[in-house]
Amino acid sequence: MYKYGVHSSFGEKDWNFDLFKAVKRHALNGFDVVEIFIPTLLSRPKHEYQALKQLADECGIEMTYSTGLAKEHDLSSKDEHVRRQAIEYVKNVLEIIASMGGKAFGGVNYAAWAGKLEASELGRNDYVENSLKSMKELATTAEDLGITYMFEVVNRFETTVMNTAEEGLAFIDKIGSPNCKLLLDTFHMNIEEVSLTDAIIRAGDQLACLHLGECNRSLPSREGRTDWMGLYRALKSIQFDGILTIESFITTGGEIGRDIGLYRDLTFGQDERQLDMSIRESLQFLKSLEN
Repeated sequence: MYKYGVHSSFGEKDWNFDLFKAVKRHALNGFDVVEIFIPTLLSRPKHEYQALKQLADECGIEMTYSTGLAKEHDLSSKDEHVRRQAIEYVKNVLEIIASMGGKAFGGVNYAAWAGKLEASELGRNDYVENSLKSMKELATTAEDLGITYMFEVVNRFETTVMNTAEEGLAFIDKIGSPNCKLLLDTFHMNIEEVSLTDAIIRAGDQLACLHLGECNRSLPSREGRTDWMGLYRALKSIQFDGILTIESFITTGGEIGRDIGLYRDLTFGQDERQLDMSIRESLQFLKSLEN
């Protein structure tokens, strides 16, 4: 059986949601892992960090951590001061994760989320090289702290650094750290990969986590057009032993919908209780594919 997680922001409108509630909620929904969004965690008083860990332990929940770096923390920036500031910021994040017993840090954690080329630029090579410089330093910190640093490969509208599994693998190869792995996401793969299954097979043992969602980021279901059966066959073929995390963004009318570019309500009027029923059904559907 695989280990299943869920992004802590599921069903929320704004990033300042209650992490304690999310952990308890998704333990009851049957998940093994809750992916904690770092900006939400950092917005809370430091004394709450260990209380959150204690709650997760009591609920039998493993916590992984993810982020989308802001422009002022752009590890790919051409501005050396910004890059240095970003490196120190991420080092602090890694130390906080380690203090909470965390073992995995993913997301757009190698450049600014939704970073774009300047108007006069045509290529991304400088940004890739700057990101690599930053990551070679941060990889050492991750190794020292025992944290797997997972690069989430996202679509062309959300990063210039890497958009396919192949590009992510090349990036990891240049860093040369055993603690650097891939995080693929079916939503982004639907945009960038010719074949989801081929991308997973190509990633092989470098794949540490897979985000699951339909092509419009709704909950995985047998009614969707994603080839979930084929995807699970690919996971089996590589003997995947990482985490499968549902990351569905479906709510509008707040910061989250704005930041991820969702302007229509994919909850279809469901309240929190109904959303919990829906995500449980989605989880059961995914587990049924293991047989």
